[in-house]
Amino acid sequence: MTKEKIVYFIIILLVVFMGSCSIFETRTPEDPIGDSGVFVPPTTPDIVIENLLEAFNKKNSENYYSCFSKNKFEFLPTSEILARYPSLFQEWNVNNEKQYIIALSTNLQNAVNPNLIFTNKEFVSLSADSAVFIADYFIKCEFIDISIPTNYQGKVNFTIKNELNSEWTITNWKDFQNNDTVNTWSYLKALFSN
Repeated sequence: MTKEKIVYFIIILLVVFMGSCSIFETRTPEDPIGDSGVFVPPTTPDIVIENLLEAFNKKNSENYYSCFSKNKFEFLPTSEILARYPSLFQEWNVNNEKQYIIALSTNLQNAVNPNLIFTNKEFVSLSADSAVFIADYFIKCEFIDISIPTNYQGKVNFTIKNELNSEWTITNWKDFQNNDTVNTWSYLKALFSN
């Protein structure tokens, strides 16, 4: 065989090989493991609240994290939890929020999503660049470790601000007890802070 015939033979083999396999074809994407929810661009304060609910209830840590300011975020737990865990919440920031939601999600029973509900909700202060949202909350979580409490309730106070990119984020979060409630969101964060 001549050198030209060998080159042509190799080219023909490569063309046949490439045509017979699907190496360059796009494949159908795999379905996600769970329903990860949606994240709507937070152009108004109420969208931030909807995104937070959706992210929490679908165990989506990235969308949850996106609800909070990366520049300035402060969490103030209930006075009871602050007294029990003073050093834990002293330097609490947005990265702690993300670690907490990941830890919480990985400790839930596999097929069960958490359930966060806001009631008696209202915006008590609304301006062009900030809003204050208050609501009662109820959280139900089914954990792998059945000794961990299932229900949490209290009252939230979120300060939501319009950041430089015209999207709103939570910059301040205050948690309060309702009546004699022991298990608040602050307690839930303390349980899954590592």
